[in-house]
Amino acid sequence: MKHLKHFNEEINPLTYIRAGRTLKYYGKNKKGNTLVDYGYEKGHGFYNVHIQYAGQTPVYTGKMTNPTCKFYYGVPTWDGPQSNVNSKLVNTDLTEEQLVGDWKNGNGELSFTLEFRFTPSEELKSKVKDNEAITKLVEHYNGFHLFTMVVNLSDWSDGLRYYNYAEDLEDEKTGEWGKQFEPGDDGYMDLTDMYQNTKMVDIRLDRVMDKNGYGIFADRQSARKFILNLPSLLNPHKEKIMNLLMIIGGGGDEVEDIFDSFNKIRINAIYQDEDIKGGNLYKNWYRGRLT
Repeated sequence: MKHLKHFNEEINPLTYIRAGRTLKYYGKNKKGNTLVDYGYEKGHGFYNVHIQYAGQTPVYTGKMTNPTCKFYYGVPTWDGPQSNVNSKLVNTDLTEEQLVGDWKNGNGELSFTLEFRFTPSEELKSKVKDNEAITKLVEHYNGFHLFTMVVNLSDWSDGLRYYNYAEDLEDEKTGEWGKQFEPGDDGYMDLTDMYQNTKMVDIRLDRVMDKNGYGIFADRQSARKFILNLPSLLNPHKEKIMNLLMIIGGGGDEVEDIFDSFNKIRINAIYQDEDIKGGNLYKNWYRGRLT
């Protein structure tokens, strides 16, 4: 009797989830699914979402839970067309030093990427079970890739050398227009100067991290809930952002500016509650800046 819960003692949501999965193991799928989803709702709550498989017309609407956030320096890319089954995701392991080096040399923007994955509800899994392609995605052990946010920290991407080139000044040595400032020259700008003079926080929605699956929130309440939950998802990556900024002369103020920008994301930009029609909807869902 000592192992029984008192009538007013809260049961851990994982208990419901494990019990539901046990029921499913014994073939009691309906009851098992209900219990698993109840556990997820108690533990994390649900978000209403629209999801689609790239190249297919159907759009599925359902519930997802337990969002996670993965951080990447820079923006990962594909080694071939994103729609090509043989294309692989590359540049997923850049260090902060490599990212700054690329930005300094004009080979990329000063940015980082946040990949958001969610756990689909059992109800949603049942809804898509006749679509083998998207079923593989919602059953993925890492969850379903809903969307990616790319955060650009500078409006300059042509590199430090070109930043120190002035077209409207005469070169004293050649007598020609166009002066290239070199280290040691009066007026030369170093890496810190370049960052401080071009810094910004530009957040955009993307589907760069998954070639097939993507989605968006299905109502304002779910989008707002996600925005309110963002700080807890981002806090584990705060040190990584600080490490990046310290290389280029940034600090705590810039980190706070970045986090404040997430609070300013336009809720209307991350959900659609209108009637959904077919087509590649990510072109409508992922457009423009979020702030």
